[in-house]
Amino acid sequence: MDAASVLEVSSILCSCEGVSLLEHRGVGEAIQFLFRIIMSKKKTHFENVAETMEGIRKEVARKHIAKIISTCNSAKGVDKNGPKRLKEELLDISLNPPPLCSAWLKRDDLYTWVAKIEGPPESVYSGGVFYLDINFPKEYPLKPPAVKFTTKIYHCNVNESGTICLDILKKKWMPAMTASSVLLSICSLLLDCNPRDALIPRLGCLYFRDKSEYERQAKRYTLKYRKRRCLRHLQDKWVKPSG
Repeated sequence: MDAASVLEVSSILCSCEGVSLLEHRGVGEAIQFLFRIIMSKKKTHFENVAETMEGIRKEVARKHIAKIISTCNSAKGVDKNGPKRLKEELLDISLNPPPLCSAWLKRDDLYTWVAKIEGPPESVYSGGVFYLDINFPKEYPLKPPAVKFTTKIYHCNVNESGTICLDILKKKWMPAMTASSVLLSICSLLLDCNPRDALIPRLGCLYFRDKSEYERQAKRYTLKYRKRRCLRHLQDKWVKPSG
């Protein structure tokens, strides 16, 4: 196996579908699976390396998601037809993730996802990595998903339990909206908070009274909890419980 193939595998394993692949298959099987795909692709000459990698990434995502959906469908108490809308959204967000965002299943349950948002570079959350839980109701998309931050964040529209004050998650939700559009709206909230509708009034007041102090605290929280959450997330993904 050549160095180029190793780099390709590493790149895929660092993506959200790669992490999910590791979670479901284990490190050894995941690597062998990826190498088989890559080596079979190399029988054909590719001039555009980026295009080749994108094709491999999408093929891995399609096969892996198909397997996950099959597992979900065979689970006890799950409709054999499965929720078509969530399957389509899962495939779409894996193949075409929104900028700075990604999402994958938390368990073998199409209604429970984990999302990751990278702090927008031009915001006080730059350099941060924020994880969220997304729980879809059985009535989805007629009702909005419940979305919570699991990473600590200093934001006037997010309380200590991770609840987000965002109108599209409540009365302004529309069935045409998707998980991708929700994540993009949360990214926008990181860029431009709404202190007039603060979920934590104390922080909303601080924003108006001393914006520089508010931003200083937000940056401090981002650095502090990014390190802690990244370590814990790696442990969750790579270390399996004994027994």
